[in-house]
Amino acid sequence: MPKSLFFAMLASAVALITAPDAQSEETKPAMTAATKAAVKQERSGLLPIDGLNYYYAIYGKG
Repeated sequence: MPKSLFFAMLASAVALITAPDAQSEETKPAMTAATKAAVKQERSGLLPIDGLNYYYAIYGKG
């Protein structure tokens, strides 16, 4: 077996093993209005840097 074929097969096997499951997204709880309301930002605004406006938001303390 040529080395390039071996490394291609090895890379494919590693990619299949480390790929996330398609079902993992389905098992996460959905964001509801109650959970969205529980997280409140401390501070937010725009920073003008090099002609671009960057939006920032700070959540929590510490």
